[in-house]
Amino acid sequence: AKTVKKAAAKKVKKAKAVKKVKKATKKVAKKAAALKAKKEAAKARAAKKVAALKAKKQAAKVRAAKKAAALKAAKARVAKKAAALKAKKQAAKARVAKAAAALKAKAAAKRAAIRQKKDAIKSSGPVSPLTLFVQKNATKGQKATLAVTVKQWKVLSDAQKAPFVAEAKKNLAKRHEIRQSFKAKPN
Repeated sequence: AKTVKKAAAKKVKKAKAVKKVKKATKKVAKKAAALKAKKEAAKARAAKKVAALKAKKQAAKVRAAKKAAALKAAKARVAKKAAALKAKKQAAKARVAKAAAALKAKAAAKRAAIRQKKDAIKSSGPVSPLTLFVQKNATKGQKATLAVTVKQWKVLSDAQKAPFVAEAKKNLAKRHEIRQSFKAKPN
């Protein structure tokens, strides 16, 4: 009976030891599971953080792209305005140049018309007998000064002066005709 008791005690002891080991194993397994869960949660949190950072970065990229596009559009608008202003300025410059050219041409035409009138009036010839005499004497190739020619004129008789006077009168009449032709005719 002692041996049976001993064997039963041994069995109980063994069963207690097995139970203890099983309990310890369960505890270790529970701790391992808790650690694994903790690790998984940490991993999930880290992944969440990374995803949030990625999203933030992407949003910042999108904002930057939008800003760049807006800036580009603004630059394009400014460039367009500048081009329009430049074109306007050039058009104004061209108009001014055209107007200036027209005025210049008008002034030149006016001067040409005046010159033409003066030339036409001069074409009638000298209207003074003395001027006619001076002119005719100069064409003969005499190298006399004006003072000498005037003295020669004064020495001439009325009969000698008569042809010059007659021609000067004709020239004066021609001059009057030319001047009358230039005057505006009444309607």
